[in-house]
Amino acid sequence: MLGADTVLPCRVYPAMNVESMEIRWFRNQFSEAVFVYQNGMEQVGEQLVDFKGRAELVKDYITEGRVAVRIHSLRVSDNGMYKCFFKKGTDFEEAVLELKVIGE
Repeated sequence: MLGADTVLPCRVYPAMNVESMEIRWFRNQFSEAVFVYQNGMEQVGEQLVDFKGRAELVKDYITEGRVAVRIHSLRVSDNGMYKCFFKKGTDFEEAVLELKVIGE
């Protein structure tokens, strides 16, 4: 819903602690970062301007391999595909989610 908050969940399988992994949500290109978590910290320098101050990591279950990005104050421009990416060394996993924002 336009103006509301939403959560985009992601997880690895099998379940494992992902605190030491790079975790990234991005739009069409890897460089279009919605949120980046690396070396145990948020990496705001890589984040798209549109998401600064609006995206945060939900890491209540990070030790079980489950995380999410919460996007505040949804905009029409937030519509579309998002990719969730986990990386450790040369190994990585990726998933695609679609967000549909409704409202005027």
